[in-house]
Amino acid sequence: MEGQPYIPVPHVSPALRHIRLSVTVCAWVLGLALFLQVLTWALVNYTDIRTVRIEPVQKEYQPTVVRKAPPRQRPGVRSLTGVEPKMPEEHAPAPAQAAAETPAADVNRGASRFDIWLRAQHQLALAAGVAGCLALVAQLAVGTVVAAGASIYGLRRVVSAQAWSLVLLGLCLPWNHLAAEFPFGGVFTTYDAMTAASDAHAQGLPGAMPGMLFYGRFFLLPAAAVAATALIGLRFACGVETGIVASGPTPEELAIEAEASNRKAGSLLGAGRIGGALEATLKTASIKPDSFVAAAPRAMAGEDPHSRRPI
Repeated sequence: MEGQPYIPVPHVSPALRHIRLSVTVCAWVLGLALFLQVLTWALVNYTDIRTVRIEPVQKEYQPTVVRKAPPRQRPGVRSLTGVEPKMPEEHAPAPAQAAAETPAADVNRGASRFDIWLRAQHQLALAAGVAGCLALVAQLAVGTVVAAGASIYGLRRVVSAQAWSLVLLGLCLPWNHLAAEFPFGGVFTTYDAMTAASDAHAQGLPGAMPGMLFYGRFFLLPAAAVAATALIGLRFACGVETGIVASGPTPEELAIEAEASNRKAGSLLGAGRIGGALEATLKTASIKPDSFVAAAPRAMAGEDPHSRRPI
């Protein structure tokens, strides 16, 4: 209608506010999942809470076990049939073969109840981390499109956050399940793979990962992913801040309104605070009149104060 003025509505502001909240939630989910995985790895690698040792039950008496002794031949006695019984021979393993053998598993060790908790915690972190990373990338893509359509001032930071999210996605996806021959399995690993790598590194097995690769795989990469997640969330929030318009009164406006509500009628006139402050200033100030200014009106009237005779 021609008679109504055009009032611009900030339609992009609510959308950016909603996307910012979604990005923040996804970043927190991904960061907590990475923290849980590092915590699980630390508990598995540096403690023995996932295993328990089975101790024998002490009894009051020990039963006597009678075993059949192997047959022995006297030096002067030979078999009547002429066939000598064959005695079992013990062959000592070769040194090279003994060194190549892997240490046998301890049969007196079993999984404890904490192992079930750690497995469930790790699986929850794996599922939440991958889902949170995918949702984060999707929300950042939508936020980039909305910010570019609105041409906000912080578009450069929004695009930078979206680019870093692709790098984070490459770190978090389980590539070994997508491609069997892929050498890198992603930051999130299965519980069995993590425990197997930890046990092999602790026992010094031939197929164990080197120290730098082991700690980089299970500690440095998750820590770098946490730092990248925080960087992405902060850059996106700072980028869309210029495109979000306040829908209600700002804190400054609320403070001004509260201050004005305490004023009485006529307090801003001469009888108010301003008038009292001005009156106090005039009373305390000592202003001396200038002799030149005081004589100026008489000079304008044409009178000479020294030419008049006293009466």
